[in-house]
Amino acid sequence: MATKILKKLTIRDVVGGKAEILKAAQSGRSVSKDENGKDVYSATGVAVPLMSVIGRVHDFTPGQSDHGAFLKLKGDFEATNLVTGEVFSDVGTCILPNFISDLVANALKGGAQGVDFAVRVDTRYDEAAATMYVFDAVSLMPARESDSISAIKNALQAAGVALPAPAGLKALEAPKPEPVPEPAQAPAKQAPKKK
Repeated sequence: MATKILKKLTIRDVVGGKAEILKAAQSGRSVSKDENGKDVYSATGVAVPLMSVIGRVHDFTPGQSDHGAFLKLKGDFEATNLVTGEVFSDVGTCILPNFISDLVANALKGGAQGVDFAVRVDTRYDEAAATMYVFDAVSLMPARESDSISAIKNALQAAGVALPAPAGLKALEAPKPEPVPEPAQAPAKQAPKKK
């Protein structure tokens, strides 16, 4: 599958707008029948995975939009839409819900030169929310001082954590590490024979 490159990585850019997110959130609702046989949907739903994001953050800047304050994370990011399977990589900026970006920014404020993180963003239907959905996040790896994207993937695999597979696809198993061959040893030198 081809990898798409984005100017910035946001939930809207990876998953879609409010209609797509609401549709995903509604898929997590339970349905029952009332006394007249009509469908009755639950007021809340279970979490539905939307996207996974892995990244290396080296800086952030605060911003403001019509939706409120946000942090623009700067670094190297990759995201996977867990509904369609689309992959977005080589993205230099990332805007996530504040409860996620605040954790990463706090690690940078602690003096780290860069911070690696991996997170899965879920949505859940909630009739009480203005949008009728809310976001949840599952940390796939605690934010920690930085390495490269490939090192993040390797760390996840070494920990036995497979990145979530898109809906309808079977999760790929973490590859088994190949054995490292022992370095060749030079033959031992023989002491000269005495005559």
